[in-house]
Amino acid sequence: MAKIGVGLDIGANSIKVVELQGGLKPRLNRFGKAVLPEDALNAGEIKDRELVGKVIKELFAKTKIASKRVVIAVAGQAAIIRHIKMPLMEDSEIANAIYWEAERYIPFPVDEVTLDFKVIKRYGDQNEMDVLMVCARNDIIYSHVETLRDIGLQTVAVDVQTFSLMRTAGLEGTNTEGAVALLDIGFETSDLMILKDGIPLFTRVIPLAGNRFTKTIAANLGISSEEAEEIKMNKIDALSQSDATQFGSLEAKANFAMQEGLKEMALEIRRSFDYFHLQERNEEVNRLIINGGGSLLPNLAAFLNRELGIDVINCGLPQGISVSKKFKLKIEEELPFYGVALGLAMREVIPE
Repeated sequence: MAKIGVGLDIGANSIKVVELQGGLKPRLNRFGKAVLPEDALNAGEIKDRELVGKVIKELFAKTKIASKRVVIAVAGQAAIIRHIKMPLMEDSEIANAIYWEAERYIPFPVDEVTLDFKVIKRYGDQNEMDVLMVCARNDIIYSHVETLRDIGLQTVAVDVQTFSLMRTAGLEGTNTEGAVALLDIGFETSDLMILKDGIPLFTRVIPLAGNRFTKTIAANLGISSEEAEEIKMNKIDALSQSDATQFGSLEAKANFAMQEGLKEMALEIRRSFDYFHLQERNEEVNRLIINGGGSLLPNLAAFLNRELGIDVINCGLPQGISVSKKFKLKIEEELPFYGVALGLAMREVIPE
């Protein structure tokens, strides 16, 4: 029987799930999403476990996903990712030594985190090595695992959202021909990662995302958040030339307000690229891949291309995944919502 992989992405305002059936070419079987109240999570930790569990159960029932084994992820703001230098040693020794090293890099006690690592490169002549260290607070991880356990689901792995996007974007362990950036524009924050040859070199959480843009529109137009969200989804164009002299329509006002937010985001991305350039000995980012619900804004890729001066593309469906005609159009239209969940499901059915 072919292996089944289920990726479950529990976000700040919605839950997304994807089921893949393994095989020579894994097939996307089922997918769906459900909305969460804004206060159900706080900084990545599930606060209302009963409510979130109820929404997940209803989502599994709606999508007809029967598997009880799921892969989940913690959000970028809930994880700490660091590149550290350590004395040269064998893998068996690193597992103990990494906790001593971690104390220098994380702002809370190491006994309160779950930690993992990967050796990036060993330098025998210098008797040292580069190590990628990733950790997340136990209370955040437990809030997810226990919520799922209470509704009969088993967590088989915990990933980091941006790492799962690397899988979806086809950037794991490959020659990327230079540094590539991934930007996941979520509800509360946007997670930026810069990687080269499948190795994350820089990560940053940018406090600009979908909800911030909605609130900016609402404040500028004096309307409710619900009305602002509707306008954002249906009336906004990232390449709009609206300015203060064109305030004859609601649409023009909304586009003008949105432009300010988008330019601020572009500036934060550029600052991140500049910092990376200095830290990585003049390494340049030559491509940006965007994902997340915020990336559905019309012409956003073209806007960022203009502002940043590099190729900007939307994250597409991986070539190694097959989709039935029944689902193909829908998943292509909504893929930015499912990038993380898809990458989590791929972890189970595609050997690394």
